[in-house]
Amino acid sequence: MIFSNTIRPVYFPFSKYEGTGNDFILIDNRKGEFPLQSVDIVKLCHRRRGIGADGLILLQSSKKADFSMRIFNADHTEAEMCGNGLRCLVDFLYREGSIEKCVNIETLKMNYSCRWSAHGIGVDMSLPKTERIEEKGVVINAGVDHFVLFVEDLRRFDKEAKSHFSRLKININYAIFNGDCTIVMRTFERGVEQETLSCGTGATAVCYAAYKEFGCTGEVEVVFYSGERLTFTLVEKNKMLTRIYMMGAVHHVFNGEVLI
Repeated sequence: MIFSNTIRPVYFPFSKYEGTGNDFILIDNRKGEFPLQSVDIVKLCHRRRGIGADGLILLQSSKKADFSMRIFNADHTEAEMCGNGLRCLVDFLYREGSIEKCVNIETLKMNYSCRWSAHGIGVDMSLPKTERIEEKGVVINAGVDHFVLFVEDLRRFDKEAKSHFSRLKININYAIFNGDCTIVMRTFERGVEQETLSCGTGATAVCYAAYKEFGCTGEVEVVFYSGERLTFTLVEKNKMLTRIYMMGAVHHVFNGEVLI
């Protein structure tokens, strides 16, 4: 016998994306039907019991921009912003025919102007701001808070990053600045609770710190733990940094359906 109050499972289509090793489950939630249950987000992002991802992205409608993005970390906490996730979402919108090339996307605290091209996805990251000096490093907000520390040996990261995270409870970034405006960096990410292969907002914060500490302007190449890289353009006007523009490739990995 089938009862009228039987709860029927629902299948939600998803796309798996990655940008410089930062990977996401992307679900089109413009109809608002996806159930925001913490247990479901954790399960979907689990590397062994789910699809596996650093986070879950929901594409939603917006009254303030063309579209809205909500991003949830693997531990189910909601993040204010995710640079690589935003680039993946732009590629999804372009490939499904929702945009031509330019799009404005609302996040939890602000809107971002983005552009799709065959060479990569660009995001105007606006201008980060220094929150405070913290020991030998600095805390910078680039959509989310990041602790940035320039070092000479990134192997220090393995011993020190987790202790910094335990104390500060924000993203931890160690970076090496080369005189040719190339930066190599590693990130311990809040919400994932471990090192991630890359971080777009973290790289933006590191570029801003490099401008402040080393006077770095123009094009900056940031190389991540994944071995991949993003290009950042630091725009200066009247000897003042006005904005940081991020550009890089993303990859659509596969599509599927998830049962909730």
